[in-house]
Amino acid sequence: MVNLYWSIYRNLENEVLTLAQLIHFDDKQLSVYSVRIADLLIRCSVEIEAISKELYELNGGDMEPVDKEGNKRDLYFDTDCLDFLENLWRFSGRQVIVSATDSFFTKDENKILTPLKKANKRGTSGSDWKWAYQAVKHNRTRDLAKANVKHLIRALAALYLLNIYYKSDEPILLNKTNKLHDTNRGSNVFSLQTAVCLPKFPAKKHKLDLSELAATYIIKPTDKSCADFYKEATTAFQKQAEMLIQAGYEMEKNEDGEDMDIEYSELYKIALDIGGAELVNRFSDIERSKNKALEMRIFEAVLNKNPILTFSDNDLEEN
Repeated sequence: MVNLYWSIYRNLENEVLTLAQLIHFDDKQLSVYSVRIADLLIRCSVEIEAISKELYELNGGDMEPVDKEGNKRDLYFDTDCLDFLENLWRFSGRQVIVSATDSFFTKDENKILTPLKKANKRGTSGSDWKWAYQAVKHNRTRDLAKANVKHLIRALAALYLLNIYYKSDEPILLNKTNKLHDTNRGSNVFSLQTAVCLPKFPAKKHKLDLSELAATYIIKPTDKSCADFYKEATTAFQKQAEMLIQAGYEMEKNEDGEDMDIEYSELYKIALDIGGAELVNRFSDIERSKNKALEMRIFEAVLNKNPILTFSDNDLEEN
């Protein structure tokens, strides 16, 4: 797929960096406005409209919407496209960090942005940059003051984030490190949040918390690494359960009189109760192969597109 958006974004970014050499980008200068900023704000927002609609179409959005009466209507980039993508990916919480060397913001609210928050809403209840764009587009003379540094940076951040989601969806292989060093992903103005998510045996899913939802890239073990770990952990668990039974542990029964599974979290407590330190030490010996698989994990960074991260069930079960 040919990417026509990234080069345009980089041109806009370079023009904003040139502007930063003329206007000192700090907390006190956010309200500075000009015709030049208005031009950049409008161009950024037009690009946001275009890339939002293409992302919407690429991900199965209805390109021929109808009104309540069933009549065809225009497709809206915000209440249709961005709303669809928000429901799909929950990306309104993704944070973009202003990291340009020519920016001198000290307040977190000006350095750490959530540019797509409420971008799927209309009017003043929507995002501030989108409200400013609509105002300047429809009445530039009256609303020129809304074309300021604050709204321009937030619009550019929104366009940057959408470009990241538009670019290749291939995982970034990190090998044995769980750190993504290139968090700028080609930008000279912004960088992205990352979060490390690890599977916990015996679970195969990880529900992202609020801090992890802020991350654009999730760093996780590859499916193969997860499969190797799961195989070793399952084998170790089965051996330990058998040792408990051999040591005299009586399995609890369910209502049908069938043996209930031993909870993994209870293994060591049960071992200590019925076998003391000797049995616990034997358990620890069995853990070594599992820990080796843990140490050999290969990591990858993947785009955060879901509040629940699944560690490929098929790969885990097949290995």
